[in-house]
Amino acid sequence: MGLDQLAEYIGKEQAYIGDLLLKEGIENLADACEEIGIQKQCDLVHKEKYKSMTRLFLAGNKTRRRMFLEGLGDDIVRRTFLIAVAFEIRCAEAYAETLQKYDPMPRLGQAKTSSLLQYAAAAQSLQESYPSLWPFQDHDPFDEG
Repeated sequence: MGLDQLAEYIGKEQAYIGDLLLKEGIENLADACEEIGIQKQCDLVHKEKYKSMTRLFLAGNKTRRRMFLEGLGDDIVRRTFLIAVAFEIRCAEAYAETLQKYDPMPRLGQAKTSSLLQYAAAAQSLQESYPSLWPFQDHDPFDEG
């Protein structure tokens, strides 16, 4: 898959998850995140046990995804899981944009110093575009802003 195709796929996933988040309601999402706290939300994003749930969810078609979310049962669990999925997609978007902006492959004959500086610029760009846990402008329950 080329970077353009990947960017298109990520955009579609963002739109899909964005719709699910908006259906939940921003205030409901914020309340759920406040209830579990930032540490538990970070666990949902970073611990392998939860990453495997995200992979399973994203691998499914819309019907399987709906069934997966229904299987989570609890509103708080579903809402915080969707926030974690949205974070993963936004991280993928930041990385894909960095790859598009800074070609990661050194060219034949390119000086090592040029590659080093190109990689440094790419890393700095990725760090600057790294998303917050909260996917919206307002109501950030984690006070990341």
